[in-house]
Amino acid sequence: MHTEIKGASSAALDFYSRFDLANSLNEYPEALSMQSEIAREILTYLRSTHRLPGARLRITTLDERFGTDPAVAVAVSELARIGYVATPDADTVELTPRGYEALLSNQF
Repeated sequence: MHTEIKGASSAALDFYSRFDLANSLNEYPEALSMQSEIAREILTYLRSTHRLPGARLRITTLDERFGTDPAVAVAVSELARIGYVATPDADTVELTPRGYEALLSNQF
């Protein structure tokens, strides 16, 4: 399955292609435990570099920092699902007020 997003950059399309692949990893428990670890690493990275709610992080930055592992796409999806980040467009991850509160209280 391939996700098509009109006007998205090639990095974003690659990210969403990995997200499609990552969805198929749900049947493997070890991938799910790694997903939570990477989600915590993404939040830790946001805490050290983007300390305000609404701060934005490019998908290419995540690729540079964490590699192109499909588990990164799953971790971003997990963070978005629990409301810690938003994905306003295909190239961006944005820290939400809820995510900011979690960073301040170290509850992640």
